[in-house]
Amino acid sequence: PDKVFFEPEDYLIGTLLRAVKTASELGRPQAIAGLPRLIRIEPKPEPTCISGYRDNQLRPLSMAQLPRSTARIVAAPSFREHIAGETPCPAEELLWNVAAWGARGRLPTGHDPYRPVRLRAWPNFPGIFVSPHALRIAALWVRSVASPVEVASRLAIPQRYVFSFYSAAHFSGLLDLRPPPVTPAAVESAPLTERASAAPAPRSPAPQAQKPSLLSRILRKLLNAV
Repeated sequence: PDKVFFEPEDYLIGTLLRAVKTASELGRPQAIAGLPRLIRIEPKPEPTCISGYRDNQLRPLSMAQLPRSTARIVAAPSFREHIAGETPCPAEELLWNVAAWGARGRLPTGHDPYRPVRLRAWPNFPGIFVSPHALRIAALWVRSVASPVEVASRLAIPQRYVFSFYSAAHFSGLLDLRPPPVTPAAVESAPLTERASAAPAPRSPAPQAQKPSLLSRILRKLLNAV
């Protein structure tokens, strides 16, 4: 199981996701403290992460298991001007990168590798970490509903690449986990000519025996009497 699943709260991605959600829900800036450098989250106008980390510094930090008390979320003042060396990044893109690096070919705990899902939208590949086969995975998942295992099988690639892509898409909010709508099976109806020929012909009512009228009975008696 350790080779297939990972616990997000043991990695930076768990804290980063909670910080972004907290900033968005409260509408106030938050920061992740306890690391070598702060990661600040501005909620408006769109959630944005601001930090002085470069990718080659953030990647090993994202891959490492962190004690639960290491990174903590604190309220942060809103800075109109960035501190020297800090770079803003859309929260969606930083969540993607940190999740992809932390997943290392695994799925978040509690996720089913056989559950069909799909991509809500095409990822912004110029701004994110692009893992092997990412473009092929996105092309398949954006137009069809399939499970991670099915995607790996259809593309004939190792599952770890699909699992990392799945984790990154999930934490960045691009993965649709809702079950696909069930389309009722169409009931084929026979053409009108066939239905008309198949329908039983209406039965004509059987002729009812008519009772002789009073006049005919009288005439019969008179004839018999002659």
